[in-house]
Amino acid sequence: MRRNPVWLVTLGTSLMLAAAALSLLAQTKKAAPGNGWSSAAAISPVGQPDPTRGSQLNDVAVSASGVAVAAWDQYTYNAGGAYSIGAAVQTGGKWGPPFTVSGTSGFSLNPKVAIGAEGTMAVSWVYQDRALTLQKMQVASKSPGAAAWTTATLAQGPIGGVAIVGFVPVGIDANGNITAAWTIWDGSRHIVQAATLPKGGTWSAPVILSGPTTDHSRPN
Repeated sequence: MRRNPVWLVTLGTSLMLAAAALSLLAQTKKAAPGNGWSSAAAISPVGQPDPTRGSQLNDVAVSASGVAVAAWDQYTYNAGGAYSIGAAVQTGGKWGPPFTVSGTSGFSLNPKVAIGAEGTMAVSWVYQDRALTLQKMQVASKSPGAAAWTTATLAQGPIGGVAIVGFVPVGIDANGNITAAWTIWDGSRHIVQAATLPKGGTWSAPVILSGPTTDHSRPN
């Protein structure tokens, strides 16, 4: 059967244009990761979106394999709380549903997070009771394969002295051992303490890093 030359030219031109488009698309895909940030994704619930409430302080950590954990404090309008800590975990480039990792009574504040190379995750915060007389340094941790988070109170004491903003920074080494540090009122001054959680073990007793009679934060 005799072919139409015009049809062949048209087909050839279409194939050339398609090949050029595919080549351009491939170049664009290769260049995209280095061209900027991805679009933003909401990972916390809407809650009560008042400018002075809702999600406020937050923190995020990412492992070498790309797993991420984020946490934030979530407030309500209710007098006396509850203020709690929300969290979400990202795996495979997708954020999971948000969940509340702290207790839901009193005031859980100022989250910090960490994730180890082998997948252990930790979220910490400072808890204060409704009467604002007692505070606790708390950490929730989750090892790879664990079904649930485990929460521990590392130290507690009265709220006193000059008002300071309390945090519980956490770090996790390559083996999944967790270290936390914090500042707490000992009845006469604020001191720095730390504790460790060996993988598969229990939290150590707090160790005093500063004072109690020498202020290591100031030069001699």
